[in-house]
Amino acid sequence: MTSKSTEFKIYYRLGIAPDVGPLELETSSYHGIAIGANVAAWGQSWSAGLLTRTRKPFFVDPMTYVFAQDPRVLLKEDDLRQSFARLVDEYDGILSAIAGKKPLRPTHFWKAGRLASAGHDFVDAVLTFEANGLEKGESTQLRISDYLEMIGEKTEVTKLVPEFFVPPYFHASSLDDDWYKISVAMAKYAVKQRKDDKVVPVVCLSDHVLKDENAMSQLVVDYGDFDSVLMWIADFDETRATVPQLVGYGRLVKRLAAGGVVPMALYGGFFALTLATAGLGGLSSGVCYAESKSVSRQATGGGAPIRYYVPWAHTKVVKANATTFFTANPREYCKCSICKAALDSGTRTGIQSRIVRAFAQLDRASSGRHFMRIRSGEAQLYGGASKTSSIQSLARDRRVGERTGATTLGIPIGPLIKWIDALEQI
Repeated sequence: MTSKSTEFKIYYRLGIAPDVGPLELETSSYHGIAIGANVAAWGQSWSAGLLTRTRKPFFVDPMTYVFAQDPRVLLKEDDLRQSFARLVDEYDGILSAIAGKKPLRPTHFWKAGRLASAGHDFVDAVLTFEANGLEKGESTQLRISDYLEMIGEKTEVTKLVPEFFVPPYFHASSLDDDWYKISVAMAKYAVKQRKDDKVVPVVCLSDHVLKDENAMSQLVVDYGDFDSVLMWIADFDETRATVPQLVGYGRLVKRLAAGGVVPMALYGGFFALTLATAGLGGLSSGVCYAESKSVSRQATGGGAPIRYYVPWAHTKVVKANATTFFTANPREYCKCSICKAALDSGTRTGIQSRIVRAFAQLDRASSGRHFMRIRSGEAQLYGGASKTSSIQSLARDRRVGERTGATTLGIPIGPLIKWIDALEQI
């Protein structure tokens, strides 16, 4: 396995087409790209093209957990969603017979307390897809490169190899759940199959683990041979979680890091970022959305609505609330170049009128680029900060909220209060 890195890594999840522009234009603001296997299977050329143009590290989330959930999460009008139908074709095996009809059961892979041959075959299929799943899209990029070279526009296309491999994983309600045991066994089998590559398993659990010290200790034992793990506490929303839940999350991070394992958040937001001081090595999310996720959420299509990320509040709000707050407090308006350009693009009217116009014209691309720049700055500030300095910085942000009447103007400061309280206890 490769040596551990001290760099805090931000990955953005490629989920919807409008993400492509910000990901291409803001490459200096993030480390890498996370791609759901269903997206990679369905949009091979699209995904390969983005990775080729950005030249960013990437990993493929195998999305295997979804096949053990209610089959309806995979359906659209009684048929398998196109992207998952493509993925089923790639993984084959038992999924070909049951996907969209019945959920996977532990007995499909687990026999007499051991990973059965069907489990080995499933891991092999998943790892093969991660290694080669973008191959068709990559070949399209190569043909484009050849054409451009013929007309005198030389380009370089490199082999698309994941930064690390992610074994199949499933959501478990506790460490006694067979799905947990299967996920651990599949991760260890994956290491044997990819001896020369880095393997980073996903630990996907319910929030019960956050109050179970024995479970945290067992996680360190079970995953102690891995350089890193991706943590996913299902339904854990940092802005809505209780202080005890936030503290438990931070202690889980500390416990894994103390055991020599670098934890990263598969879905994470600002609070996760502040846990860099506790040993968190990185996080992934969508571009201004998907900082938390339920394992049983049904896809609805259409993408996430446009939100604006308020820098001092470290949270995203609807445009109407952002407009109301910043017109009442124009001195707090964001100073990033994306927001400044929007403010300066109109006629030289009063500042409130220009703010209203800027938010009226805010589109998903601009909102995403603003978010990425602010998140990059947050990572630099909090990624290397001590716990004390992080708490002091959040306390200053809280005072901004109190001074400006933010709560009455639609900008919540409750999360800031909880985050400060939690960090003091971690």
